[in-house]
Order: sequence, then C-alpha cells, then structure tokens
Amino acid sequence: MFNQLLKWTLVISIWRKYKKHIGITIILILALFLTSLVHQDFVNYSLVSDNSSLGLSYLVKWLVYLVLVSVYWFSVGKINENASKDSDLHKKMKASKQRKPKSTTLDQEDSNEPDPFASIRGKKTLRSKADIALEKQSKNPKV
Repeated sequence: MFNQLLKWTLVISIWRKYKKHIGITIILILALFLTSLVHQDFVNYSLVSDNSSLGLSYLVKWLVYLVLVSVYWFSVGKINENASKDSDLHKKMKASKQRKPKSTTLDQEDSNEPDPFASIRGKKTLRSKADIALEKQSKNPKV
C-alpha cells in the first residue's frame, strides 16, 4: 500500500514539474516518426516509378529533422527560462506586490476618523511602566 502511494506520488510530482517538457518531447518524437513515415512512403513510390529525386528527398528529410530538433531545443530553453520565474515563491512575490499596502499615517490623516495614537506620536520620548517605576524609586529611596 505504502509502496504504491510512494510510486504515484513520485509520478505525479514528476508530471507536475516536467509536464511541458514531456509534452513537447512526445510531440517531437511523433513529428520525427511522421517525417520518417512520409519519407519511407516517398522512397517506395520513387523506386516503383523510377523517380530521380531520391537524393533530394533524403536532404529534405534531414533538413526537416534539423528544423524539428532546433525548434525543440529553443522551446525547451524557453520553458526552462519561464520555469524559473513560475515557481511558487515567484508567484507569491508577485501576488504580494499587487496587493495594496497597509494604510500609513498619511492615509489616516486624510481620513475623517480620529487617530487614537496622535498623542503618542507627539511625545518626544516614550516611557514604559518600568521607566516610571524606576523614576519613582529614584525620587523616593527607601534606604
């Protein structure tokens, strides 16, 4: 049971990460197979009809192979380039940039609501309860 779960987890994680690569590779293999099949049919036709363009057909076949592999190479490069920018971290960073920033003090000044912290901002220094207790203790030493 655990073994099957592990296998399916591995397969699903590989599919999620490399589905574009796998898809474009399958398309390349099918295109190469189709090109080879069409060329073989042309070779058979050429042998039956004594056509003299057999050498040209091989040249065209290898040029098509070269074009297909070049397109595949550039497509995989583009996918890899975009994949580094499509990670979960990059998506979260983009989403956080698109959100509105939290309201600042300038936004609160423009609003009609009273600011409960205005008196605190106006003070030169802030003192905690501990600071007040220490001041009282230093003014009234019990020694």
